[in-house]
Amino acid sequence: MALQYKQAAKVIDNVLKKKASIKTSIYQNNEIKNKKIILAIVSKTLANMNTIEDLLRDIKDFRTIKQKTMLMVMLNDYITNGKISGGGAIKSVILKNKEKIPILEKKQKEEETFKYYRLNTLRTKVFPSISNKVEPDEFIPNLYKLTPPLSLPIDTLLSQDKPSCFPAFILKPPENSICIDACAAPGNKTTHLATIMNNTGIIYAFDKDSKRAELLRTTVKNYQATNIEVICGDFLQSDIEDIRFENVTHILCDPSCSGSGILERH
Repeated sequence: MALQYKQAAKVIDNVLKKKASIKTSIYQNNEIKNKKIILAIVSKTLANMNTIEDLLRDIKDFRTIKQKTMLMVMLNDYITNGKISGGGAIKSVILKNKEKIPILEKKQKEEETFKYYRLNTLRTKVFPSISNKVEPDEFIPNLYKLTPPLSLPIDTLLSQDKPSCFPAFILKPPENSICIDACAAPGNKTTHLATIMNNTGIIYAFDKDSKRAELLRTTVKNYQATNIEVICGDFLQSDIEDIRFENVTHILCDPSCSGSGILERH
């Protein structure tokens, strides 16, 4: 596990310094053998960065540790799993301060009664003028956290929690790509792909349930995403000889389970 900590920390360091994307840092590094695990560690650490940064700021012992990204990864493991694998000096410092960590995490959860919203840049490039406290996300472009009460322009801001933004952000297909979203409804991740591609190329969006497929069509229409073709069908049963799919370069396969928009998740 110590090796996985080191590999994940190196990826996060590249991302924070804008040297490379998450996907490039992981999938173009032959030294990383279990890429799925490293991707999961990196994604969870970045998703919990607000809590981690508070801990780095508030706990004095953490300020003297030079390997900050390694500390971030190990802290994330502790606050999400309640334990840290392996040994070493960083683990010792974290465990020395373990009584402070749950208190800080609980305090943050009580104070941060916010929700995440993604700006629909296919409709507008300018964030709407609202009275709420607004804070842009550090990693995901056009993602903001807002404090209640919320009174927002319809279809300009889409309620979407931060973890559910990572799949499209990590996949990051370039403009004019041909993509498949294998589990598309209700459409948050699909429209996020459309935004990243700037409404170019095409996204074949699958959902085998007719009601969910109809919901997906409504989301796509309201979002003004013109590069999405909704297919009511099971992606696993699709015809691999279909000429529509012969030039597909990117596939997003992330079943809808994040519960976007549910405040209690924060």
